Amino acid sequence: MLERQHLRSTLDALPAQGVVVVTQFWDDISVLAASIAHRRGWPLGVFHHDDEIGWEPDPRLQGYLHWKSARVAATAARIWPVSQKLVAQLPPAAQPKCRVLRPLPGSFGIPAPQWSEVEPRGLRIGYAGKTYGGFQPLLRTLADRLAAHGGTLELITDPENAQKLHQSQPNVYARPFMPSQQAAAAWLRDHCSAVLIAHPLDFSTVSPRWQILRSSFPSKLPEAAQLGLPLLLVGESDSAFGEWALSTPRAPYFSDPTSTVLDRYLTQLGTREGWQQASAWTQRLAANEFSPSNIHAAWEADLDELLGPDTATIFR
Repeated sequence: MLERQHLRSTLDALPAQGVVVVTQFWDDISVLAASIAHRRGWPLGVFHHDDEIGWEPDPRLQGYLHWKSARVAATAARIWPVSQKLVAQLPPAAQPKCRVLRPLPGSFGIPAPQWSEVEPRGLRIGYAGKTYGGFQPLLRTLADRLAAHGGTLELITDPENAQKLHQSQPNVYARPFMPSQQAAAAWLRDHCSAVLIAHPLDFSTVSPRWQILRSSFPSKLPEAAQLGLPLLLVGESDSAFGEWALSTPRAPYFSDPTSTVLDRYLTQLGTREGWQQASAWTQRLAANEFSPSNIHAAWEADLDELLGPDTATIFR
């Protein structure tokens, strides 16, 4: 009761106009946000990062999530999905309200390394993220390809799998998650020569919950771009990630990790000119499409469009 009274008093203290309510689909509180926006006549903006319905295996809860998604989408004035595939999953009437907004990366404040720093490391490909069962065969395949080039695969992952994967192959080294994204980013920058961003090559081989990655966009990609290291992008072509990579000129993307094209790229990363070209591609990406300031400016422009420049915002 006290929490309800506090919420009501907080809302009553805000002006009747010039307020936007911001929430996200993946949370029950989005229903409350939609109700507040509707009753108060305030525009509702909704972030949409993952398919919550696909993550939930219980059919009874899926029914509720379909209702919730339709309710929130109908109330929203603007929806910010991270991919076009997520747009397509929404009700047709909600799709014109959407603007694809890539995940906002952190600004680590870490300068991009130089070739003189990286050359002594050799070919060390870093990966930071979960290593669920259906994803591990891809890691083993990549480790085999790297071994042919004298390279290693350096993993930062969940503690249980880190223990299992560490030297599961002679050139695979794994360590548990670090205390913060900043710490992981600094480690990758200081110890690796490139960063791996990967999704499953075949989503039918992973559990139904992890299949939601097909329509999502990897938040680790904009984050990794901030480091300035070359990227190695691997995943299924019929996914939001794969479609983006195929439409992006000169993206170092591979849907077949056994291809000779990947071998040529790994050879390129072992040379000064090749590594510098790949690093420059990453840095252009970080300064443009994945620039934190550019992504934030696009979001602010939407808020201005909804309400004008003088906007108070309730964050969930």
